Amino acid sequence: MLKIHTTILFALLLTQLFAQKFIVLYDKGDYEKCFEQCKKEIEKDKKNLDAYFYKSLSTLQLGLHTSNGEINIYKIEAALNTLDFLQDKTNGKEYLAEHTEQYSFILNTALAEAEKLIDDENTKLALRLVNVLMKIDVLPEFMYASAKIKILEGDEYAALEEMNIAASEIYKAFTAGKISKPYLPELFIDLAHGIYSEGDIQSAYIIFYRAIKLFQTEYVILEFYDQLNNSNLSYWSKNSDYELSINYTDSLAVFYADKKEIQALKWKLVGQYFNTIFQSGEIEEAKTILQKYTCAS
Repeated sequence: MLKIHTTILFALLLTQLFAQKFIVLYDKGDYEKCFEQCKKEIEKDKKNLDAYFYKSLSTLQLGLHTSNGEINIYKIEAALNTLDFLQDKTNGKEYLAEHTEQYSFILNTALAEAEKLIDDENTKLALRLVNVLMKIDVLPEFMYASAKIKILEGDEYAALEEMNIAASEIYKAFTAGKISKPYLPELFIDLAHGIYSEGDIQSAYIIFYRAIKLFQTEYVILEFYDQLNNSNLSYWSKNSDYELSINYTDSLAVFYADKKEIQALKWKLVGQYFNTIFQSGEIEEAKTILQKYTCAS
């Protein structure tokens, strides 16, 4: 009886050892053999989540480490597709939640390659990766990448909509305590500049100021300063846009190091506002504007 139990136990151990061979191969860096072993395991057991996961990991590595030294985007896309397939299987999402480090590695690596393609304006290949990333999870960073592709393709309205949703998700997650700190300040800045260029100055300033309060970094502070300094306010601008711009210099002054520089910016805007009203022939109103901001200083 003991011999039978020992034989069964030995057989089970051998089976378990063989079943995890692809993990050993992956850890050794033998990604090609790991990939082939994963395929064999999946053929034998369609429920082997480990095999799907390591198939995705090994495919990703094969895309990164090619014989000619060039990144194979199609293999990275294939790795993402395997991951997407895995999460749709029974207990797939739970499995990935237990392997967050390697799961994040796949997603972040694919996103980084997509960003490089976007920088090179290769929207066709970038879109292949971003589309699958968005299928796996609609994260703000994936939406931002998708929006940048839309901008390159000339669909700025859709891009701004997507960036607005992404920025809103980050803001809500942070204010609700779901994330310890906000991220992607460049998303907020790109969104604010984009909305400003569309003529919605009030919404743009709200986003700029929200970004400053969230991040409080020199980058976002200077971006708002530059937008105010280079505003395209003119004779045709609404009085409310001038007043809003002037008032936001006071808000910016709380964070801006050089108070004299902010004061100079404020008076530059006041001067533009005064000249616009004065040139329209409304002399008394122009005087009122000058008195209003002189008294407030």
